Amino acid sequence: MELLKEEKDTDDINNKGEEEWSDADDQATKAEDEHHPLNQTTDSVERDLDEMFDPKDDSIGDQQDAQDDEDNTGNTDLYDLIEFNGVNVPPQIRELFYHITKYRPQILEMETKLKPFLPDFIPAVGDPDAFLKVDRPDGNPELLGLTVIDEPSLNQSDPSVLDLRLRSIYKRSSSKTLVARTVEDGNKAKAIEKWIKDINELHRSKPLPSVVYHLPLPDIDTLLQEWNSEVEDVLGEEDHYVKARYKAALEPLYPDEITGKPWYTVCGNLVSKKEEAQEYKYEKLLAQQFYGRFADSQIIAVFHQNCENAREQMKINQMLHGYNMKMVFGSKKIATMALVGTEFESVLRLHIGRTCYMCCKDLQVSKMLKFTKKMKNYVLLGGIVQRRLLTKNQLIWCATLPDIDTLRAELCSILNSSASQISQALVHHQQTLTQALHQHYESSEKEKI
Repeated sequence: MELLKEEKDTDDINNKGEEEWSDADDQATKAEDEHHPLNQTTDSVERDLDEMFDPKDDSIGDQQDAQDDEDNTGNTDLYDLIEFNGVNVPPQIRELFYHITKYRPQILEMETKLKPFLPDFIPAVGDPDAFLKVDRPDGNPELLGLTVIDEPSLNQSDPSVLDLRLRSIYKRSSSKTLVARTVEDGNKAKAIEKWIKDINELHRSKPLPSVVYHLPLPDIDTLLQEWNSEVEDVLGEEDHYVKARYKAALEPLYPDEITGKPWYTVCGNLVSKKEEAQEYKYEKLLAQQFYGRFADSQIIAVFHQNCENAREQMKINQMLHGYNMKMVFGSKKIATMALVGTEFESVLRLHIGRTCYMCCKDLQVSKMLKFTKKMKNYVLLGGIVQRRLLTKNQLIWCATLPDIDTLRAELCSILNSSASQISQALVHHQQTLTQALHQHYESSEKEKI
């Protein structure tokens, strides 16, 4: 009956709370809650929980109570029990307020692990760039050190010389176009001397050419080891009869240095003495014409002639006739008779087999090479340019050189530019001197007045 009565009173309170809840009703509810049997039951449950979780030692309990008091004082900003006593909530929810201050979070001690911090290495030229630079006055971003190398030195390196040095080290060709450095004023002798000095130093500092072997070289210790005794015995024995015959037959015969006899007299005069070659007047005439062609030409190209019919040879002669060029043919005997003892004697080294020559009176190596490409049955061996024997590669390089008239014109312009600069400087100094004298004269006249 008492429980039913209590439940009825609780329902009346809840119904009343739904309508209106005043301070007097709140105080009456507090008094009833204090004498309420459920409240006593809750207090007993709290005591049991405190006995279970709190230590039995009084000293430890006192320390825990003191710590709880400190926590309560420290957490007043977060939650105040007295502030929330007058909240209009049912008793079941109000009981939960008492457990807020009783909760103690578990303290976890986290282990501190120290790990080293290693930054990434940044490649740099010389000293690392700290990027401590003064901002530009126009406000644009400073890209020095990011897009262009910031060299920390008073004497800055020449970009073109640095590029040549890197190319010589890495030994690879680059398709990137480079801007060649030029000196604006030709009178800057120091800049020109510095450029020559840098290039000479670059050539001196180039590494020596290295040879890459495909197979590993044998060790020096293995090479210095003695041969086996069996090999020594075989080498020490006398030659077999058959082997001795071969060695005797293949032994070279040298001329007698004392008597000066030729080799064919030493070996039993097996070879008959060659008859002296006779010289005919017609061959002498051909040799004179042969030498005349060489003497009148500035360029002489040497070709090896393959099989060719007369029609193709006539087409080539007609093609060369309009450019002061002509093909010259001759045997080795006629070429020897014509060129031995002259400045063209060195070209006889290339006269092997069917050899012909292209003679050009004008110094036009590039045009001669163009005709060479059209002559399919002729193989270029070398040539003579102004009495100098050149190989095929040297002829190709010579074709890339500028014309002598162009070089002379450039030299004349350079020489005339210095004279014009001197005359301009003299005229300028004369004008300044005239103006100064005129001003001095006017000032002196004013002083007299």
